[in-house]
Amino acid sequence: MIRVIVFDTDGPFRQDGRHSAVDPRARMAGLTLLRRTILHAWRAGAQAAFVVARDEAAAQLWASSEKGLPIPVTVLREGEGVPHVAPDDTLIWVSAHVWAPESTLTRLIAGHHGTPLAAYQQDAGISGPVVTSGSAVVSGGAAAEVLRRLLSGAGRLEAPYKHVDSEEARRATERSFYVGLTSVTDGYVDRVFNRHISAWFTRLVIDLPVSPNHVTWLHFSFGLVAAWLFWQESYPLGLLGALLYQLSVALDCSDGEIARLKFQFSKFGSWLDVVTDNIVTVAIFAAVAKVAATRLGPATGITLGVLAVSGVVMSVIVVFGLARLQNRLRPGQASSLAVTNRLGELDQAKSAGGTTLDRVINELTSRDHSVIVVLLALAGHLEYFAWLAGVGSHLFWASFAAIQLSMLRTANAQSR
Repeated sequence: MIRVIVFDTDGPFRQDGRHSAVDPRARMAGLTLLRRTILHAWRAGAQAAFVVARDEAAAQLWASSEKGLPIPVTVLREGEGVPHVAPDDTLIWVSAHVWAPESTLTRLIAGHHGTPLAAYQQDAGISGPVVTSGSAVVSGGAAAEVLRRLLSGAGRLEAPYKHVDSEEARRATERSFYVGLTSVTDGYVDRVFNRHISAWFTRLVIDLPVSPNHVTWLHFSFGLVAAWLFWQESYPLGLLGALLYQLSVALDCSDGEIARLKFQFSKFGSWLDVVTDNIVTVAIFAAVAKVAATRLGPATGITLGVLAVSGVVMSVIVVFGLARLQNRLRPGQASSLAVTNRLGELDQAKSAGGTTLDRVINELTSRDHSVIVVLLALAGHLEYFAWLAGVGSHLFWASFAAIQLSMLRTANAQSR
């Protein structure tokens, strides 16, 4: 069993024995330093946590505040030993002020073979996280004393970590969380525009009691209002609807960012995001078809509307069906079609490369078409988008099915 021992001070890790002036209750991207440390250890494989408090007041605080975590948490007083540890357990020793990314903790766990192993940072006056076996504490002794003995004899593996020992260091560490907050399904417009809007919004609400699902409902509402504005067939309202639709698409990136920053992942949230996205797409396509019916004639508008909506329905059926087939035939393996990973068990897995055609399909899976909607609304010709939606949606699902089935056949043939 993997357990994490989290100190609410960095004193036991520092060579000078001093304590960081930063309060472990200080927030970084929506979570306290202490809570974020526990959750990072959990993501690295920890199945239980001990919090070592520096004094009785801190112990009472952590016992009352650290609730609702995915692993059980036991609060220890200063000078108290670590109980309930088996000799063959793996222990992660870390401080709320010694922030290590999940990858660092994973490397330390993988490199530990019965002897103490500590992260190492050149010319730093502090040792990073330590990984050891449970035998180190079975004989008893205060947790801080055991850690100091471990540090004196630990083998070192150079691995990155951040020492949050000042307000400046806390802010710098927090800024680093927002770098690379992307999704495997991001399109070009997401990368160059939408992520800037979503990052601003995420920073604005991250410390509020806002969940990813709240943001999903928000951008869903914006999308439906945008469709209603298109339905009015007015140039100014259509332009306003296009801008609101673009904002909805930008905020669609934010719910995933909040989920990753706050560790608020859920299968329901993933499904809610996908379902609301498709409802908005159908509403937008239907509204644009109504505009086309007025300007291109009822027969043309109705035909394009039926084609667009049926194309969305077919796309959903094909993508979801092939995502399930991918998980059944190639469990645990990423597809080069990123949307397959998103809708399957590999929600945020990186895509496995793929051909130029695969990358084109991934771009079409994104919602970059929102920019075309804005440009056509600006030009006063939203009806032209009905052609793109009616024809393009069917080309998409047919191409996606052909590519994914071909890849699965090739992968199965190679595995035989």
